[in-house]
Amino acid sequence: RGIEGTVGSFPPIPGESTIKRSKTVNNFFTIGRVLKTHGYATHFIYGGQAMFDNMRGFFNSNGFDNIIEEKDFSNPSFKTTWGVCDEDLFNKTDEILNKQTQPFLAVLITTSNHMPFTFPEIEGFAKIPGNIEDSDRLNAIKYADYALGNYLKKSEKSKYFKDTLFVIVADHGTRVFGESIIPVNKFHIPLIFYAPQILKNKQTQINTITSQIDITPTILGLLNLSYKTVFFGRNILNLKADDGFALMQYDNLLGLLNNAQLTVLYPDKTFKILKNKDSGINLNYNTVDSNSIFSLFSSEKICAPYFQYADYIYSSGDYKILISKK
Repeated sequence: RGIEGTVGSFPPIPGESTIKRSKTVNNFFTIGRVLKTHGYATHFIYGGQAMFDNMRGFFNSNGFDNIIEEKDFSNPSFKTTWGVCDEDLFNKTDEILNKQTQPFLAVLITTSNHMPFTFPEIEGFAKIPGNIEDSDRLNAIKYADYALGNYLKKSEKSKYFKDTLFVIVADHGTRVFGESIIPVNKFHIPLIFYAPQILKNKQTQINTITSQIDITPTILGLLNLSYKTVFFGRNILNLKADDGFALMQYDNLLGLLNNAQLTVLYPDKTFKILKNKDSGINLNYNTVDSNSIFSLFSSEKICAPYFQYADYIYSSGDYKILISKK
């Protein structure tokens, strides 16, 4: 679901992820499809087997031309049950991108920060002692940070660095469970836009509630590209603080989270509204600005149509834009 949300700006409809469903083949709108029309090369780079979760089928049929997977890594330095380690993934990426002669989009999925939390022994990398609780997971997180940091430093010397927007995001959080109806805090993930040569003097933190479906529209907004779209998300940088919200799915429940409350939609089409203080959400305020969309419509009237329309447009095979050839 993290993939469909991030590259396809598509919310999580009930049932299995759309990536695994047959109607997604050639019928799913993605950032890859948009950027290809603007002359971009498109890559999906993964250290494991791309057939996992039907990622190869999804990317290959929806705007991504170059699929790199475990078999394409010669002499990797370290492998886990998931594939090559993060450093190998980033080294391969740097090699590919340095050869590009046209603008590019590259989507990477790292795997070292994942069970069973194994990674190479590295000189100078100080591991967290084993007597500390959850040290295996913490070391995997530390290694993932180490590998990403080294890659960004290395890429600074590349020919593509100054013109590249790096977007760093998790596909999901860890251990999504809890006593809450929807454990909102477990859905909280990092998102960083990094481009020192492009986003000059723009270091800031956005406090608007957003989600993965807003990432692609924000990227395309920063690139200042004109395009037709069926994306569900919105450009984060153009949102009023109180207009942001996140759509989420947990077990058989659907939810809409905004600054004031969590709206939960049950399978029997009933709703439950949890105010900020009752939902386990650590936000700074519980009211909605008078200029917000939520002052015009109740959260129930926004929540249900989003999910209903997403299910409809997927089931009808219409989550696409037909681009006529000149």
